[in-house]
Amino acid sequence: MGLGKIRDVSRAPVIASIEPVTAMIAGFIIYNEVIGAANLVGILFVLASIIIIVKAR
Repeated sequence: MGLGKIRDVSRAPVIASIEPVTAMIAGFIIYNEVIGAANLVGILFVLASIIIIVKAR
């Protein structure tokens, strides 16, 4: 989809905030990188905040 094709600009920050999580998961799958406990907590915080933001709308 990409950030340039979003018509509703209020959605761009939500989509942009998921990119680090996606990159970490891709690194885990593709390059067998280790995801530590702190990283997992960070992923959960990011996903939880996105869910809260989306449900608040």
